[in-house]
Amino acid sequence: MHQVFVYGTLKFGFANHDKMLKEERFLGSYVTIDQYPLVITGPWNSPVMFPEPGIGDFAPIIFIIDSVRT
Repeated sequence: MHQVFVYGTLKFGFANHDKMLKEERFLGSYVTIDQYPLVITGPWNSPVMFPEPGIGDFAPIIFIIDSVRT
């Protein structure tokens, strides 16, 4: 088993959640100790976190998965 730290389109309600994590076990929602900015970029609306502590909120979620998909 693996613990997977996800954000952006893999979170509940976003485009890739049901495609990739629908059958996996949800472990919990978390926030980082320091604030980091998360912005949406590019034509595919890709989320990117920048290493600029003190700006923005970053709230990933964690799932437990049985196998890694390629």
